[in-house]
Amino acid sequence: MEREKHENMLMAIARDFNSVDDLIETFLTFLENKTDYFHVMLNDKDVETLSEKYDGAILKNLLNNNNCGFKAHSREQLLIKSFRKHQINYIMRKQPYIIENEEIKNKYLTSCDELKKIKYMPTTKDMNKEKQENSTKVNSDVHSLNVTRVLKLEGMFYEEVDKQECVWSIEDKKNIIIYLEKKRENWWPCVIKGDTEIDTKNIESKKNLTDFDEKTQGQIRKFLLEQRMKNEGIPTPEDLRKQNIINNVLSSKGEPFGR
Repeated sequence: MEREKHENMLMAIARDFNSVDDLIETFLTFLENKTDYFHVMLNDKDVETLSEKYDGAILKNLLNNNNCGFKAHSREQLLIKSFRKHQINYIMRKQPYIIENEEIKNKYLTSCDELKKIKYMPTTKDMNKEKQENSTKVNSDVHSLNVTRVLKLEGMFYEEVDKQECVWSIEDKKNIIIYLEKKRENWWPCVIKGDTEIDTKNIESKKNLTDFDEKTQGQIRKFLLEQRMKNEGIPTPEDLRKQNIINNVLSSKGEPFGR
């Protein structure tokens, strides 16, 4: 219901535009002017480098602005992933004949003639696996517990996936990209049961800042900034607030240390 409400609102707005491209351009302009969507969050090393080059108002602006925005390239990657997912969903729902007919599929999607690899994307929810194959035929059937006939790949997943969110696409006319959305966020020792397993204890399990919701991101950035200020001997906003309270108490009439 909530999604339908939002779609109806967007449909009403879309009627004011001559094309979908104009609508998208306006939305991107909105993100540019009214949000920090395009703001690049610098890493600690770059902040340190720029801190040595700038001082005063510029340095203050640099540090304050680095509390917002997103990790470099994270927005583009998420947009590409989302585009592919919705394009495949649309074609499967509205134009299944494109996928069902090999010659038509190769013409309008991408040619499979030079297909070499299978890839599972390597994130906490997306696993990475490569398999060398030469084939002109691709057929995918992803279920919550297993995958069948992706080239010559068949077997049971290590754990359940959300089949409604699993999609595949072809890149560079030679790579099949399979996105697997896990039902449970954890590391798998392998993608398909029976494959060689890795030791998950050796995996760097730190999450990217962009994996958290915006509220949590803000809290983490605030904590990191305060830690940096403490290390540099700069009073944090909380330190200043506490000192201001102490000063008010000490200067109050009737207090033992009041003036």
